[in-house]
Amino acid sequence: MKQLITAIACVVLLLVFIPQFTANQASHNKMLYVENAVDTFVEEIKQEGYITPTAKQTLVTQIADKVDCDESAVIVSGTTTGPLLRGSIIEYRVEYPVGDIIAMPSFWGIAENSNTANKIIEGSTVSEYILWD
Repeated sequence: MKQLITAIACVVLLLVFIPQFTANQASHNKMLYVENAVDTFVEEIKQEGYITPTAKQTLVTQIADKVDCDESAVIVSGTTTGPLLRGSIIEYRVEYPVGDIIAMPSFWGIAENSNTANKIIEGSTVSEYILWD
C-alpha cells in the first residue's frame, strides 16, 4: 500500500512538469514572433528615419494579437520626431506582457493575476534616411 501511495504521488508530481514544458514552448514561440516583428519594425524605422505612427500602430497590433493582450498593454516608445538624416541614432523601446509563465499556477499556490511579467526589448539603430531634393 505504501508503494501505491508513493507511486501515485510521483505520478501527480511528474504530470505537473509536462504542462510546464508545453507552457514554456508556447511562451517561447510567442516571444520569437514578437522579436521577429520588432526586427521588421526596426528595418522600417531605419528607412523612415524615425518611429512613424503607422509603424508603431502596426507593431502594437501584431504584438497584441500574438500575445492575446489589449493594445494598451503594449508600449512602444523612442525617437518619434524626425526624420533623422542618415547616420543619426534612432532609439526604440518595446514593452509587452507575457502571461501564463507557470502552468497550473493554482497547484503551486500562485495567483492568476501574478502569473505574468513584462518583457522589454530596447535598442538603437542607425538611420538610413536620405533627404532627396
